[in-house]
Amino acid sequence: MEKMFKLVKDPVFIVGCRADRVTPVARYARHYHALIEHSEYFEFDGEVGHYVMLPEASDEVKKETPEVFVDDPSVDRKSVHQKVIDLAIDFFAEHINKV
Repeated sequence: MEKMFKLVKDPVFIVGCRADRVTPVARYARHYHALIEHSEYFEFDGEVGHYVMLPEASDEVKKETPEVFVDDPSVDRKSVHQKVIDLAIDFFAEHINKV
């Protein structure tokens, strides 16, 4: 399977979250970054977890599924989303015409 990643020639940007307990970064994001030779990587530190990438939810939904929609108090979901947007804009600005 690792041989398949050597075939990836297009630009790849991987985002990991250190506190992700669903897809731990050591086994997924960092692992794939190491396998894709020319990939770029950013990792959120602190308590940013897997579900932070989902949009904000209503209070009712937060009560129904807190494990998905309630973040650690140290996490600002909107700031995380903005960081991902900024990373994507920079990545595409650098690579969009080079492929």
